Amino acid sequence: MIVALDVAIGLIFFYALISLLCTGINEFIAGVFRLRARTLHNEISKLIDNDEIRSAFWNSGLVRALCRDCSDFKYVGPEGEGSVGPKEAPSYMDSSVFAIALQRAISDTSDPDRAHEKLSDLVPEDSFLKSAVTEIEIAVGGGISDIRKGLADMFDAAMERTNGVYRRIISSVSLAVALIVVAILNADTIQLAQTLSKEDVLREQCEAIAQDH
Repeated sequence: MIVALDVAIGLIFFYALISLLCTGINEFIAGVFRLRARTLHNEISKLIDNDEIRSAFWNSGLVRALCRDCSDFKYVGPEGEGSVGPKEAPSYMDSSVFAIALQRAISDTSDPDRAHEKLSDLVPEDSFLKSAVTEIEIAVGGGISDIRKGLADMFDAAMERTNGVYRRIISSVSLAVALIVVAILNADTIQLAQTLSKEDVLREQCEAIAQDH
């Protein structure tokens, strides 16, 4: 009975170590490939579905201030030279920053003579963003602070989806890492249990380490 308990403790300790190892590898991969920043960039870029407004948004001072090494890079892509790309995008963005940057991006890409018009009138017709901004204006009125609050709420709702996308990506990475680690370590539960049941010293060492932690 005591041997069986010690074997169980040894197995738990072994797989706890594997879990910690996998967690560390996951965090390393997420950091190196900037998975959260890439996911955020992709989802915001889909939300702002007009090339000109999207470019103005990612190139705005508010957004660039959040980015990594944005003062030095010269990114050339769909958003244009100098715009923030997936590699430079911030990992997090406050909804108020998004709202102000988007409002300014819409205004700055429109004809200056139309500055007095409603924000929704400045968004091109063939855009999801047009519908979203129009609905916000209808819901909250025409005040710029209320509109920014509505844009911030839209961003928060989009981030709920973004978090779900990121969790699915990390889950896939975690599964792949776990399979590779288990294969490399040849983690055979039955064989490990048999080894622990036969090796008194190994069993005692696992129990001692588990008690220390």
